[in-house]
This record gives sequence, C-alpha cells and structure tokens, in this order.
Amino acid sequence: MKKRITLLAAGMIATAAIAHEATDNHSHDSKEVTLEEAAQPKAETKVAKSDTKKETKAAKATPAKAKEEPKVAAKAEPKPLKVDLSKVVISTEKDKFSYAAGLDMGNSILQFKDALSLQAFFAGFEAVIAERTPKITPEEGRVAIESTIDGFRKKEQAKADSLNIANKVAGEKFLEENKKRPEVKTTASGLQYEILKDSTGFELVGVGDSPAAEDEITVHYKGTTIDGKEFDSSYKRGEPATFGVNRVIPGWIEGLQLMKTGGHFKFYIPSNLAYGEQGAGRDIPPHSALIFEVELLGLSKTVTAETVVEPTKVAEPAKPATAAKKK
Repeated sequence: MKKRITLLAAGMIATAAIAHEATDNHSHDSKEVTLEEAAQPKAETKVAKSDTKKETKAAKATPAKAKEEPKVAAKAEPKPLKVDLSKVVISTEKDKFSYAAGLDMGNSILQFKDALSLQAFFAGFEAVIAERTPKITPEEGRVAIESTIDGFRKKEQAKADSLNIANKVAGEKFLEENKKRPEVKTTASGLQYEILKDSTGFELVGVGDSPAAEDEITVHYKGTTIDGKEFDSSYKRGEPATFGVNRVIPGWIEGLQLMKTGGHFKFYIPSNLAYGEQGAGRDIPPHSALIFEVELLGLSKTVTAETVVEPTKVAEPAKPATAAKKK
C-alpha cells in the first residue's frame, strides 16, 4: 500500500496485456516463440499490396502518367504481434532479465489489476519504449495514479472496518453464550476459564503454589480462534514453552495466576484482554476473542529485589521475642 506506483512501473507490466489480448482475440499457436520474436511488431501490409496492384493496372493503362507521377503506398501503422506469451521461450540472459522485470512489475501492481485497462496500459508502455510523446501530461498521470490509489485504500479500509466489526460482534456473542455453561467461570475482567478433567473425570486443578506475575513458568498450550482455527501449539512443536508470566497478553497473565502446577485449564479471552484492535498477523484478526488450552508444567519463583542481600552487608539478627515483650 505504501509503494509509489509510477507510470514507468505501470508501463512495464503491460506485457501481460498482450497475453490477455491473445487469449481472447487470437487462436492459440502451439509453436513456441522467443521474447525477441514476441516483441517484434507485425506490420499491416494488406493495404500496401492492394495499392500496389492498383498502381500496376494504372501503369499499364497510362504508362506516361505512371512514370511521371508514381504513387507511393501509404505506410501502414505497425501493430503489436498477437502471440500467446505462455509459449515464449526463456533461454538467454536477456530473456531472463526481461521476464524477471515483467514479473517484478506485475507483482508490484497486482493489487490494482481491477483498475487497469489493458489496452491503455500497453499503450503507455509502448510510448515509453518507442520514445513517443505521451498522450497525457505528467501532471494528469500523477493525479490519475494518486486518485486510483486513494480510492483503493478507502475501499480496503471500509472492507477492514466491516470485518473488524463482524469479529467484535462474533466474539461478544460467543462469550455471552459460553459463560452460561455451568463449568465455565467468569472473572471481573471478563476472562472466562474452565478447569479440564482427565479420563476419569477428575478435575486437573494442580497442586502447590500459583505463579505470580514475576515468576517464570513452563507450559504446554494450544491457541485457536472461536471458530476452531488453530494458530499456535507447543504440542505440535514437540516441546513446552518457558517464559515470564508478565510477558504475555493480559488474559494469560490473569489466567496463569489462577492455576497451580499440574493444572490444565482452558481460557476464553475477550479481544480487549488479547490482541485488541491490532490483531496479530494474518491468523488473528483485529477484535478477535481467543481460546487457549493451557497445561502448567512447572514454575520457578523469582527472588524479588527487596529480599536480595548484598554480599558486603550482613542482615541484623531478629530480636528475641522476650525482648520485644519487655518493651
């Protein structure tokens, strides 16, 4: 979206126009051609041949006039050769460079293909290569390109806004229905969690201490969207993940502190406690509610700064309880 599309860049992709025209208006030829052959214009000669025949007849009828004022056949305007470019042979270094340049320009403007008139596109390309005078001014070209790009951006933004609203509504509806299930608990923040059970029906609550925000934990987990699309899984990678509790999304920070080692929970996280209006890459759109299955394998308590004793200092021993009573 941020790329600057220039008239020259737009021109180079016009090679694709020949292939499009060939498919629609010309029968396919199974014979392979080179890029050099495909690039050569094919002159229209039917008019010239017809005029030549007329000149011959005229010369026979009135030889004197034919010699005095010979007619010159009108030069036909050359037209691009109609050819199926899918059969062009790419063999030489020049071929490869030309083809690669075409691919590069094609990819750079691909998102605007619906706004292209292929005939006008090729005409602009040919004008540059043949050093013809352009049919529009540079200012007209600049305005046309900027206007088209601006319209494209507005269209894409409207589409994204519509999708974001749909994601938000779908997430809210899902969570509203999900919290009605008796096994699901909802916190004040809106986080929903469920304690999973083993094969015997025993709840996997876990034992020991719950992790604090400053602790480091080791977990196995799986993340999906509300429609079941999996976007991450330590199980599939074959190894658990270790990280600080406070280094993850808010829904995880809160949910992990409800668990104990050996616990196996499922978190249902509203978008405001997940990745919010930004989303995360292609797999997690903006305003997406998420589901995480989390298994807490272990934790290591972090020593806080207040309890650290510097090597050069010795802590004073605590006073006996009897001394405290006398006071």
